[in-house]
Amino acid sequence: MAGTCLIIDDDEMFVEIFTRVVRPYGLTATAVNTVPAAVSALMQRDYDVVFLDLRLGNVDGTNVIDAIRKIKPHILHRILAVTSYPGGAKNLPPEVVVIDKANLAGVGARVAAVLGLES
Repeated sequence: MAGTCLIIDDDEMFVEIFTRVVRPYGLTATAVNTVPAAVSALMQRDYDVVFLDLRLGNVDGTNVIDAIRKIKPHILHRILAVTSYPGGAKNLPPEVVVIDKANLAGVGARVAAVLGLES
C-alpha cells in the first residue's frame, strides 16, 4: 500500500519512531512540529494516518483536532493521539485513539487498524 502519514510532534525521537512504524505499511511520513504547520499540511491533502502529540510545547494539540473537525471531519478516525499523560486526554472525539508515549507496544497494530488491515 502506498499512502501518507502526517506526524505532528515536537520531539524528534518520536518523529523517528513513528516514521519507522509506518514504513512497513508503505506510508511516506511528513513531519511538522507546530499547530499552524499541522493545519497547513492537513489543508493540502488527506492523510491515511495522523500521529498527533496532544502537547506541542506549551500548546494544546487538541487545537489540531478542532481544526480537523471543521475542515476534514472524515479523517477523524485516522488520528492516533499520542501523549505522555493518557489520563489527561479528555473530550476527544470517540474516533480518535489515544496512545501512551510511555508504552508504544502495539502501535503498529493501531496503524494497521486505521488502514483497515487488521486481521
